[in-house]
Order: sequence, then C-alpha cells, then structure tokens
Amino acid sequence: LDDNFVLRKGSPAIDSGESWLAGRVDLLGSPRLDDPGTANQGASDYQETNTSVSTDLAGIAQGWRSDNNRWTFALPFSFPFYGNEYTSVEVSSNGLLQFGTTADATDGTNTTDELISRPRIAALWDDLRTSGSGDDIFIDESLVDQVTIRWDATHVADDGDVNFAVTLYDSGLIEFHYGDGNQNLTPTVGISSGNGRAYLLSSYDEQTNLGNVESLRFGFVPGINEIGAFEFRGDSQDAIPPAVIEAATTVAIGFGDQFESTNELIVHFTEEINFIDADADAVYELRQSGPNQIFGDGDDLLFALRPSFVLGESFVTLTVQQGDLPAGQYRLTIFSGASRSIHDTAGLQLDGDGDGGEGGDYVRHFAIHDHSPHPLPGDFDQDGAYSLADFNLLVAAVETVSNDVTFDLDGDGTVLLGDVVFLVHQLVQPLSGDYNWNGVVDAADYTIWKDGFGSNLLLNADGNRDGRVNAADYTIWKDHFGNSSTQAIGVIEATQLTTIVQRTSCDRCHPRFRTDTNVAADAARDVAFALSYFASQSDDASSDHSITFRSASGHKSRQRHSSAI
Repeated sequence: LDDNFVLRKGSPAIDSGESWLAGRVDLLGSPRLDDPGTANQGASDYQETNTSVSTDLAGIAQGWRSDNNRWTFALPFSFPFYGNEYTSVEVSSNGLLQFGTTADATDGTNTTDELISRPRIAALWDDLRTSGSGDDIFIDESLVDQVTIRWDATHVADDGDVNFAVTLYDSGLIEFHYGDGNQNLTPTVGISSGNGRAYLLSSYDEQTNLGNVESLRFGFVPGINEIGAFEFRGDSQDAIPPAVIEAATTVAIGFGDQFESTNELIVHFTEEINFIDADADAVYELRQSGPNQIFGDGDDLLFALRPSFVLGESFVTLTVQQGDLPAGQYRLTIFSGASRSIHDTAGLQLDGDGDGGEGGDYVRHFAIHDHSPHPLPGDFDQDGAYSLADFNLLVAAVETVSNDVTFDLDGDGTVLLGDVVFLVHQLVQPLSGDYNWNGVVDAADYTIWKDGFGSNLLLNADGNRDGRVNAADYTIWKDHFGNSSTQAIGVIEATQLTTIVQRTSCDRCHPRFRTDTNVAADAARDVAFALSYFASQSDDASSDHSITFRSASGHKSRQRHSSAI
C-alpha cells in the first residue's frame, strides 16, 4: 500500500490519523490535506459552520465590571475541549475564555500566537473593558446541557459598544453569537488547545465589523490527518499517470530542441510528482553522442545530474555536475520501469512514452550550440585582428612544410601557397576607402587616390576593383570618410614575397589558381598581385609598381601588378 514510506492512493493510513496531537504539517512541511477520494476516518476535529441562532440572549449580570481583569466561573458540567475535561473557566474582560490556567488571562494584546499558547476560546478577543455605562458580563444556565457567557462591553480604542456571547455545550460543541455594535475592531477569533498545533482560526478572525453577523458553531467531524510521517498529497481517484509537458515556451527540457550552453535543465510535468522519485539521481540520465554523433556506442559521454525539487511544484531542476554543457548532441532519459521510475503523488508511474498508460522511458534529444567566442581563422597570433604578424606566421608554416591544420585555411589538407592567397583575398577584408590600409579612411587616402587618378597601374586606390583609379573610387572614399577598423594591415617585408613564391612548386599550387598551363607561374602571379595590393611597398624598390619573384623553375622575373594580372 505504501511506496518508500510515501502513501499511495487507497492506503488505509490516508485521512485516518490523530487530529489534535499530530503536527499541523508533516515531516516535509506539507500541510494536512483532505484526499477527495478517501472518506475521512481520522480522530474527531473541530469544524466551523454558520448557524442561525437568536442573539436575544439574557443571563444574569455577574457584576464583573473592570478593565484587563478576569474571573473564575465554575461550569455546570464537565466541558470536553481538545481531549481534556474542564470544570471551570477563566472569563476575561477582553472577551476571552481560558481553561486550565490563569496565566495571561487578562491580556488585551490579542494575537494568533498568544491564542494558540493556551487552551482558549475567543469569540471576540480585543482590547475591551466591561466598566462602561451598562456594561457587564452575563451568564445564562437555564438549559441543563449548555451555558452561555455574554459580554456587554466597550471597545477601548473608540468607546464603541461591543456585544457578543459564547455558548458551551456539555457535548463539547461551541457557539459564537454577535449583537449590535462591534465596529472598528482588531479581533482575534478562534479556538485553541494550547499545544501550538491543534487550533482553528475563525472566518471572522481579524474582521473589523462583526455587528449582528451570523452565529458560528464549532462541531466535530472526522479528521483528515494521515497515519505516518508523510501526508498523502494526491487523490485516490486519480487514474491518469503523470507525463512530461511538451510546449515551446522557454529554454527547458520539454521546451524546444536547441539550447544555449547551460548547466541546468528543467523538466516540467503535468502534475506534482513524488518527492523521493524527483530527487533520485538514478531516475535521470544525460548523455552526449560523442564525436561520431551516434548514441549508444563507445564514445558516448555521460553527465552527472543532481536533481532538486520543491514540494508542491510540478517541475524538477537538473544541475549538471560537470558545469556548462559543451556543444554537441544530447539525449536525456527519464526512466519509467520496474526498477526505477518517477511517480505522481497518487503513486502512478510516469507515462514516459506517451501511450496513455503507466511506464515507458521518456527520451528527449536536443542540441547545445557553441556560441563561445573563437579566434578569427587566420588570426594566428590570436590578437583579435588580422595583421602582418599573422602573415609572417603563415609564411613560416609554408616554408617549413607544416602539417599544422591551423594554417590550412582553404581546407585542402595541406599548408601551401593557396592558404597564403586565401588569407589575403578572403580573410583580410579592406575597409572601403582605406587606400593605405592603416585602418582609417582619412585625408591620406585621398592623397593616394589623387596620385593614382587615371592610372591602370597604380591601383591602391581602385576601390571598386574595375582596373582603373577614377571618380567612382573618389566617391567610395568620400562616402566612407571617417570610418575606422581594428584591422590595420601594415607593410610586408620586402623579402617575404620572393621567399614564399620561390619555395612554391607547381604540385603544391591550389587548383583554384590554375588558370593556364603554367600553373606555378600563374599562382605566383596571383600571389604577387594579391600581396602587392595587400601592401604596395612590399618589394617595389624601384617604385615602378612591379615586384620581383622567382618561379618554380628558379627563373627570376618582375611582375607588374596591373588589372591584367
């Protein structure tokens, strides 16, 4: 009937326990709850109901006229109250009946904490006095099975009239009655066993206006407390197993397929689940598919999960013990089998596979994308920008015939001339109008444009790459004047171009540059033009806009960097 000390639906321990000695909450702090699917069979407890009773009550004046005072009254019968029998009661001028002790019976600073600290009945406990004109406390013992104690008092705060009464029955029933006045109050209304656990605050508690309101009766009903340490939080009529919610509303398991990197996953269920299951590590499994992106083979990675659950909620937070999840494909499994499973508060097993019945693992696939910052491809010194240093590192890698894939920018599996051209033509993007490549479009760029105007040879200021420096290139400079970039290129050393070209043979030239039969020379020409455009002063010692290089055959020649190249 019980699962791991937690009650399942239909357990005979549900709504069958002690009422007045048990705590108001269970071992977990859960309040006492009434199972809709179980008839209450617990020990008797008080229940408040409204009742129509005449408030035209008489009684004999006792001459108890005072402020913050109390008087002992011998009851005409033994009065049962919260499991004890009392033959007398302390009657306070502040509207309080107290049993078993005189301590604090005259207190006018009414609070809930004070109410529950003593065996007390408070129909209207407030700062009152019975010393005003016409005030007194009246007692009616005319009926053998009951006694009524009535206050005709004054509210100290505003001298308002206060009229109310309490009727005690020999069966233990209690009634509160209210007459004229009773305005602008700050009352404590309720009954208490005095043990701090068994008490009942009235619906009239803290109501400012109790003038001629309906009478209240505190009668007995079977209690709803459970037998055992844990309260049953479900419904014995429940026949629908719990499931995981699917809804795209937030970045959480059950909500979407692609997440940012995180160290927490959230699983939302259709209802509250068993707290022991929710906190069980073994119920959850998170694995990454590994490099081959196939689940279930030898390269899968398992991640430890630490669940956390708040009683009363319908979701579980899973914290990844290793920290933020790296990029990759993931599979979350919530087991629902004979040996391990999540259950709801009624004890029904998780419907993980969505077939409407209990059982079946819940499986969820999702991806974590890597949005962390990465070095720019070709930014070999990792300073966040392309510079001469990056070019130098790449040249050195080609010269040494490096196998370091970091330098394989064009992805052909080799570190060759093609990677140099790729760096120049693809990765280093000029700033429009920055004709001297210093990262700023300024007056110096205008001078370069002016000096080259009309030329098809001096192409540093050929901003639109049409093979001639003309008015269109001036417009580009003017439209971008004042712009700046973090990628100032700098000037290439004179020896670097010839070095890289002479160490390049035709069998190492990238196919994309083989546009004629002389593949080595063609690649060299392309690099010569690219690098001269990259830094016009690289090897142009004679200022004739040509660069010296060696072909693969060792023949030394000069190549002019014009649009024909």
